[in-house]
Amino acid sequence: MRYRVIDDPFKARQPALKFLQELNDPVHLFAPKSSIASALLEVDFPDSEGLLDTATDDFRVFMAAAGIASGPGYRFSCQFRASDVFESYTIEFEADRCVISAGDSEGIRRGLVFVEDELQRRGGFLPTDGSVTRKPWLCSRIARCVFSPLNEHLPESEELADDVDYYSDNYLNRLAHDGINGIWISTAFRFMLPSKIIPEYGINWEKSIVKLNRTIAKCARYGIGVYLLANEPASTYMNDALKNHPDLMGRYQGKPNGLVCPSRPLGVAYAEEAGRTLFTLAPGLKGLIVISAGESLSSCASRPVLACDYCQANGQTLGQALAACEAALWRGIASVKPDAELISWTYDHRSWQLDDVRESCRFRDSHVIHMQNFEDYGLNEQLGKTRLALDYWLSYVGPGEVFKASAQVNQATSHPMYAKLQVACSHETASVPYIPVPGILFDKFKAMRASGVTGAQYSWYFGSYPSIMTKAAGELAFLDHFDDKKTFLCQLAAITWPEDAGRVADAWALFSESYQHVPSSVAFEWYGPLNDAPAWKLFLQPVDLPLAKAWKAEDHNGDRFGECLLHTFTPDETCLLLDQLGQTWRRGLAQFPNDAATPAQRSQQNTARALDLMFESARDALVFYTLRNELGLGRGDAQVLLERLEAIVRREIELSGELAAICALEPSVGYHAEALAYKFFPEKLFWRADQLLLSLTTDFAAVKQRLEAGLAPLEFYTGQAPDSHRYVIQTCRIEQAAWEPFTYENGEIDETTAVRFACDGPDYIVQLRAPSQARIRLQGEYTFFVPSAPITFEIGGDELASDANTFVSACESPLWYGLYSGAAEQEANKYRLSRAGGHLTIRLAKADFGLCGSEPFRIMLRREGDRPAYWVRPDRVFSRLIFGSFSPDAYGFAINEAQEGSG
Repeated sequence: MRYRVIDDPFKARQPALKFLQELNDPVHLFAPKSSIASALLEVDFPDSEGLLDTATDDFRVFMAAAGIASGPGYRFSCQFRASDVFESYTIEFEADRCVISAGDSEGIRRGLVFVEDELQRRGGFLPTDGSVTRKPWLCSRIARCVFSPLNEHLPESEELADDVDYYSDNYLNRLAHDGINGIWISTAFRFMLPSKIIPEYGINWEKSIVKLNRTIAKCARYGIGVYLLANEPASTYMNDALKNHPDLMGRYQGKPNGLVCPSRPLGVAYAEEAGRTLFTLAPGLKGLIVISAGESLSSCASRPVLACDYCQANGQTLGQALAACEAALWRGIASVKPDAELISWTYDHRSWQLDDVRESCRFRDSHVIHMQNFEDYGLNEQLGKTRLALDYWLSYVGPGEVFKASAQVNQATSHPMYAKLQVACSHETASVPYIPVPGILFDKFKAMRASGVTGAQYSWYFGSYPSIMTKAAGELAFLDHFDDKKTFLCQLAAITWPEDAGRVADAWALFSESYQHVPSSVAFEWYGPLNDAPAWKLFLQPVDLPLAKAWKAEDHNGDRFGECLLHTFTPDETCLLLDQLGQTWRRGLAQFPNDAATPAQRSQQNTARALDLMFESARDALVFYTLRNELGLGRGDAQVLLERLEAIVRREIELSGELAAICALEPSVGYHAEALAYKFFPEKLFWRADQLLLSLTTDFAAVKQRLEAGLAPLEFYTGQAPDSHRYVIQTCRIEQAAWEPFTYENGEIDETTAVRFACDGPDYIVQLRAPSQARIRLQGEYTFFVPSAPITFEIGGDELASDANTFVSACESPLWYGLYSGAAEQEANKYRLSRAGGHLTIRLAKADFGLCGSEPFRIMLRREGDRPAYWVRPDRVFSRLIFGSFSPDAYGFAINEAQEGSG
């Protein structure tokens, strides 16, 4: 039997979130002793709402921490000075005083934080003359609470539905010190907003609105506005209430499309009502962020193709339909609060044609802010080849192609534009609070400013943990010139490391160089090893179990290592990049000071060291499984390969213990803010070490015995392991090969569909017998555990028609597999098709698929339709992003008779 453990054994054994103490502790537990013996803070500033109280109270606490007594002596004076830029401020230094002047309370707040930072940079001293004027170019800087609930489309799952206060005063003060002036809260209108048009909506509205207004008032005391983030107006996805109101929905081919239609009066009326009701009930709300393209869908324009009869009859294009929906929401909002922000986050624009993206920008209402993923659909050069970077990235600087196309139009039309970023970390490595790579942020912000960006959402659920990275973002938001990265890094480092700023800046520069070696592939960031490789078991005996989702702490990590590579990288390329990642990171670590004297310094050291171990472990995992393939396929000296595999396991046992020691000191390491759980922690790491130790006496010992007996070291690769299905391919005419029938999901034989294989010199031949109008899906695994992009073959109706008219082939989900531009068509064309005698024949050139000699490969075949049938019927199916409904059990082994003879 194949390995059947799927759940993470620690899913219900999570440790307490000890890092919450750090986040909720006072900001100024430590400050360098100041040369100023005593001072007074004088405030002569109009502040009828008392918004400055938190800023001045904080500054007094800072003075006390720095040893500055409250009394006559030096003076810190806060004064009003007219300014037309919100949050701008001027600092004037004199021998006996420092004057902070601004035109609004938030300028004073930012100025006081600047003075605190200057005292720390200068080891407790301040300049005796000169002045500094700063104003933000990035005016909205929106983060998220890193431990509040996710919106899981259930009424009790979201942040506004419970009674927990996620925003302590100290946490908000910490955000304010990093220049954050907005937080977003995820929600769904059907839970928190009543509607007359859809009366089923508003399940929790009274409780949610009370909590929302309470949060708005509390955050305002720290200069932080509150935004709601929602996929609105919501589709029927996990939303049965909308199904009761077909008059709001679009229609396609005579059926409701499940989307709110901007061409139907009730659809428009609901969007207007929602905007109006929200800002009536929560007038202090800063803004609304709507995911207007993709995710769980909303309007007819939330898909990449406009599939709505009403919108088409109305003469709307995709871009016009999106603009119409945005405009309806805005009209409702503007009728109540015209200075609110409506931010349209076009998350899935990567799936749109670029001309449609540009058109949507041209038609967008001038009051609606456009927010685009900064890195999405990026073309990143790595190892001399262009790689496709989809979704969010910190390791890839960007900007991506979709952002560039949008910015070009938005700048030309002077339309406001925000960037969606990942400031502290991204999917690649989100199981640490942050990656210390401010040099990458510098380059991103430089490009953002040049593109006319005026605001940014700092994160998805992960990515805005208060840290040196959020601090860097806050500083970059006020930076006038981007021509001196080294000076910026030194000034940033000096806040925490006043005596070693140059060394730390050099280390950060190397960290930034290192981190750009992370393989740019969406599969690698969603399923790759950088989040939790130190907790991977490393299976010498294949178990054929999928890799776990990076953003969850539910699944046990399997051994199908190629699921994080697909077409973007070969295993060898990935190992090389991870080598470069680790080697350059260690060079940076060697620059980093060893003598940490403060809690902040120790925390930065621990995080950098933890990342070093995580990167090493990720590289070990990929090398381990690459070597396992070599061993299983009989490439090279089996004894030497086994020794290398054993050495990796022994090092990983040590590494687990080293990382556990760091986790005990740094409780934020291992925590993933979307999983709301730890991906690894000491108990789990020690368990993993024990599992690896056990494998040395079981799996490794068994393989050694097989080698001594002259057997294949890993039976799995021969297709003879339990629960495997194999077809021995003979070198013969395809007509001489034996047919194997397909099987329905219930185990019944499909008498109409069958397959057979043959070898013809440099080609393998796959021949299919299927009924007319059949649709066959083929997915190969030509490198073991590296799934290729699925190819579908649609067979025409007349078996006597010419070949050109009897079948169509297409590559499924090409972008997710790393195939873009013409690469998908090239991949499909590798499958050379012909049809005769009612059979579809597919030729696979061994050279096209990297098949060496007579080595085996695996292939999955499924006839699609209402009643699917499989060549190899699976008994466990996984539903996963990129792969859809997928089962490795459905792979059959294609064994060349020459290999069979040598087995």
